[in-house]
Amino acid sequence: MEFLRPTPEEAYQTLRAMKSVALADGRLDESERHLLRSIQRVLGTEHRVEEIPTVEPAELARVLQEQRVRRQLINGLFAMSMIDERTAPEERVLIQRIARALDVSEAEMQALERFVEGELEILGADALRRIWASGRLHGVWSDEALAKIVGALGGAPEDVRLAARYRALEHEAAGSLGRECWLYYDRNGFALPGEQGAGPAASVLHDWTHVLSGYGTDPEGEVLLACFRAGAQGQDPFSFVFLVLLQYHLGVGVPLSGPQSPSFGSDAALRAFERGAALQLDLAAWDYWGDAKEPLERLRVRYAIAPPAPRGAAPA
Repeated sequence: MEFLRPTPEEAYQTLRAMKSVALADGRLDESERHLLRSIQRVLGTEHRVEEIPTVEPAELARVLQEQRVRRQLINGLFAMSMIDERTAPEERVLIQRIARALDVSEAEMQALERFVEGELEILGADALRRIWASGRLHGVWSDEALAKIVGALGGAPEDVRLAARYRALEHEAAGSLGRECWLYYDRNGFALPGEQGAGPAASVLHDWTHVLSGYGTDPEGEVLLACFRAGAQGQDPFSFVFLVLLQYHLGVGVPLSGPQSPSFGSDAALRAFERGAALQLDLAAWDYWGDAKEPLERLRVRYAIAPPAPRGAAPA
C-alpha cells in the first residue's frame, strides 16, 4: 500500500488515535510509548508522548477526510494494539468504533489485516529454510512430516539449467554481486534455486535483495529487510510495522525461536525503511543477473544504498 504522507494536523490526529487505543485497556506501557515516539520520525512530528491527548472517533472523522489516510490510520491502530503482546478487547472495540466513524468497512478492515499475506508466505518459507538447514527438525518430527516440509520448500524436480547457472556464481570475482550471492546460499546452507529443496520462486528476488542490502537472515535481519523493501516500494510505514509484529513479535507463520521482543527496535526498523526509501532502483524490475559481475560495493554506491546501521546503534 503506497504511503500518503499526512498533513501536520492529520499526523497529530493519528497520534491521538494511536494513544487512545494504547490507553483503552487503562495503561500506557513502555512498548507503546516507544512506538509513539518512533513513528513520529516518519510522520515528521516531535510531540511529547505524555502530552498527546486522546480523541473521539467523531473528531477523527471530521479531520481525516482522505480515505487512504484513514486506512493508514487503521493499520497504525492495529500495530498499536499488538505492540504490548496482547490485544485487549477494549482496544479492539475502539478500533472498530473508529473504523465505523471513518467509513472503513469491515471488509476493508479484514483486507488490511490480510494484505501482508504475500510477504508472510515468503518470510515463512525462509524461516522453514533456515530451520531445515540447521538440522533442528530431524529427530523432532516424523519422516512423513519432514517430507511435507521438503515439499513446501520446493518439491518440484530439479531445474538443471537454473541450478547450474547459480552454481557458476561461485567462480565470479571476489566481491562481485554474483559471488556474494553464491556465498549467501552456501553460508546459510540453503539449496540453490533450481535444486530440490530450494525456496519458492518468489523468494529469489528476496535473496538477491538480502545480498544487495547487507541484511542477514536471522530474525532481526529479516525484519530489517522487510522494512527496507517497504521503503523502496513506497509503502505505508504502518504496514511494515504491522508486518514485523505479525511475523516476529506474535509468531504468525513459522517463528524461528518463539515470539520476539517488541523492544527489538522500531528505530532500527524505521532506519531500514528510510534506507530503502532512498534506494535509486526499482527492485521489482531489477536485472540482478545483469549486475552479477559488478563489484557489490560499486552497486551500492550506484543505487544510493547507505551502509546499514550497526546492531544496537542509537537512533540517528
